[in-house]
Amino acid sequence: MKAGSNKTNEIELEGKVIMAPFGKGSKSQHESVCLRTDKETFKLRRMQGNAFHDPVLLEWVGKEVIACGILADYLFIATDLKEKELIEPEEKIKKKKKKKS
Repeated sequence: MKAGSNKTNEIELEGKVIMAPFGKGSKSQHESVCLRTDKETFKLRRMQGNAFHDPVLLEWVGKEVIACGILADYLFIATDLKEKELIEPEEKIKKKKKKKS
């Protein structure tokens, strides 16, 4: 069975893509692209991306995202990343109000 062929294990997470220290205090300590959610931070990889250096993933750093993928302990392997639309609270209220005719 190929990795990622079982779609039933996929989950969706929301968070911010950041650069953060990984493996702190170990011989393999390095800066890594991570997904910081409200509760935890996970090392982030793309399903088809290079495990050691993924320039495509680096372009997502600093963005709020909705990520679909597979969570394996501390590693989140993303099958899809979408930038989360940032809507100001005032704009949400304006969109909900209907114009009177």
